Amino acid sequence: MNESLVYTLIALCCLAILGLSFVIYRQLRASKQRLSEQKAKEEAYAAGAAEQKRYLVESIKLISNAILHDDKITMTEGCMRLKVMIDNLDPTLHQVPELDVIEEVYQRTSHIPILADWKALDRKEQRQYEKLIATTDAECFDRIQKAAKYLYEHPMHKVH
Repeated sequence: MNESLVYTLIALCCLAILGLSFVIYRQLRASKQRLSEQKAKEEAYAAGAAEQKRYLVESIKLISNAILHDDKITMTEGCMRLKVMIDNLDPTLHQVPELDVIEEVYQRTSHIPILADWKALDRKEQRQYEKLIATTDAECFDRIQKAAKYLYEHPMHKVH
């Protein structure tokens, strides 16, 4: 083989190696960038989830305390709010026997209109629903108080 042909082929191979090395370097850099962005998204998601959990725990404690010590919230309204928050925080809490009453009250009263739908009702319909709420509150008073106390004292920070 001709010596100049050998040197030409060696030079071409070196250029090919340099070109492929550059492509590999760019792909590695892009991969690292994607991993970095994914990690940042995961951290942001985890921070958001932690904030949401903190908010739910704080809200559950606040509503439980209001049920126990404040007449501004009906037992039924408290149970309806607690049901939704527990669903979002940790649905397995519904399996705790002390909290059965929350699900029971929710099932009894979830059909009652709220907010704008409540205001749209005529006064007679509102009184019928208010009677149902009062009856439910009276029938379940002690159990709702126990559930509220349980939730207020429960170490929610251990909930997954």
